[in-house]
Amino acid sequence: MFSFGLIGRRAAMAGALGLSFISIDVQAQSAHPFAGMSGVWSGKGTISFESGAREAIRCRATYAVREDGNALQQILRCASDSYKIELTSNVVANGGKLSGTWSESTRNVSGDVQGTRRVAGFRSS
Repeated sequence: MFSFGLIGRRAAMAGALGLSFISIDVQAQSAHPFAGMSGVWSGKGTISFESGAREAIRCRATYAVREDGNALQQILRCASDSYKIELTSNVVANGGKLSGTWSESTRNVSGDVQGTRRVAGFRSS
């Protein structure tokens, strides 16, 4: 059986942290870890349910970086015929530490984001 609560939490965390694992040496070495990440991304794919059913899904993410390059706001929206996710996150870099919050409005789940900045990207904790 498909569990929206479980998938919502997993999808929300994946969305909130997903781009944090991209290895971007130039950004990680910069004094401004989120510099250059502003913009909009969209794409499509497939979502698989526990029942084995699959559906096409489309996503759009908007990334806004604070002027000093040390804070990132993400808005992620994905939808299929029977599934929807609306995630927002706010992450701030302070020295080598990352912290912030995320929330997913369609399932009313939220949490904290914590991580560590590395030379080759970011790492969650």
